[in-house]
Amino acid sequence: MHKNRIVSSFMLVMFLFAIAFGAGAPQTFAAGTNLTDVNGNWAQSQIENLAGKGIISGYTDNTFKPANNITRAEFMVIVNRAFSYTNSASVSFKDVKSTDWFAGEVAKASAAGYISGYQDGTMKPNQNITRQEVASIMTRILKLDTSNSTVTFKDAKDIPAWSVNAVAAMAKAGLIKGYPDGTFKAINPITRGEVAAIVYSAISTDTATATVYSQA
Repeated sequence: MHKNRIVSSFMLVMFLFAIAFGAGAPQTFAAGTNLTDVNGNWAQSQIENLAGKGIISGYTDNTFKPANNITRAEFMVIVNRAFSYTNSASVSFKDVKSTDWFAGEVAKASAAGYISGYQDGTMKPNQNITRQEVASIMTRILKLDTSNSTVTFKDAKDIPAWSVNAVAAMAKAGLIKGYPDGTFKAINPITRGEVAAIVYSAISTDTATATVYSQA
């Protein structure tokens, strides 16, 4: 009887521990550079560099999944860490509750002023972030010159007017490139590997000469 009580108490403690540290988390990530699926990847060095600095994280199975898309909230986490944004602002987005795992990150992003919500009052934190959105955000953060809207991508006419200057600025700075077919694909969701490459170059000491690739 006594043994059963000990086992029950142990199980209760473990259950409470799991609730305290697991509930509400969007996904469990593992820190460190022991990532099993980046060896030979075009962005391997950038991924491992940021992982070593604790800016990005892999999954609990030690994979990074560089070809996976990334959400707006996940991107905010990376940017906040990369640029040490710690101040928070009061936010009132319809789809951001104080209990959401990303609430604090949205508050930091809002305080830093690099991202805003949509006209309907939402932030869409769980929506995949696009290449043009990342270009726009990084242009604001790095204070790049956006006076020029000239781009040489084959699909330049498909780049929305609101983002074309940012895309042009990022391309001119060498912080983002197009695909092998000469297109930019502005509305395509950006991948984790692409984000790692862009952020790595953005925080490098000489971003003007940094080389960033958009895919293998």
